[in-house]
Amino acid sequence: MLKKKHPEDQLCKAFVQEMDYRIKVDPKLKGLSYYHVANERKCHPATGARLKAMGVREGVADYFIARAVGKYHGLYIECKIKPNKLTQSQEAFLEIMSYEGYATGVAYSAEEAIKIVYDYVEGRI
Repeated sequence: MLKKKHPEDQLCKAFVQEMDYRIKVDPKLKGLSYYHVANERKCHPATGARLKAMGVREGVADYFIARAVGKYHGLYIECKIKPNKLTQSQEAFLEIMSYEGYATGVAYSAEEAIKIVYDYVEGRI
């Protein structure tokens, strides 16, 4: 059950737990590297300014799957909880990444994020 205080965090944690398991047991995902981009933050303004100066950018997707498949260099996944929608900066980021040769997806559950990964690695995207 998703906690109401940080439901997107719970979605992301469930996705990571499932991905870590599947990478160990599924030959299709063996050796797959992925990471979370920690862009969502509430912090002191000075910390925010320091992070921005270090290259933190608005709109970057939550996850990057670092595996080239077919015509794509990798996969970006943005996780959302319904009824939330992509922000303008998130839409712009995904559009630019698509133009640059990356697959992109938006997931509203951990299961949907896993499906996007499988669709990608199996060449269905």
